[in-house]
Amino acid sequence: TPLPAIQKQEQVSAAVRLTDINGKVIFSGMRSATADFTSNSQGLASERAEADAAVRATHAVADTIRLTLLGVLAK
Repeated sequence: TPLPAIQKQEQVSAAVRLTDINGKVIFSGMRSATADFTSNSQGLASERAEADAAVRATHAVADTIRLTLLGVLAK
């Protein structure tokens, strides 16, 4: 019998530091995002699902960083 599908998450984190031209820290923080994927007994499909989840989480972190920096710079 096939193994049951298992819900998993891929997490990506990034440290962000924005400095001015003189080196003064304007913003410093951590941003992270997760993406869900399903793992099952089909090895190749599970590896692909995990890789796709990593890409989705990376894009989500990039979007969060972009929005954070826009907010900081708008002040």
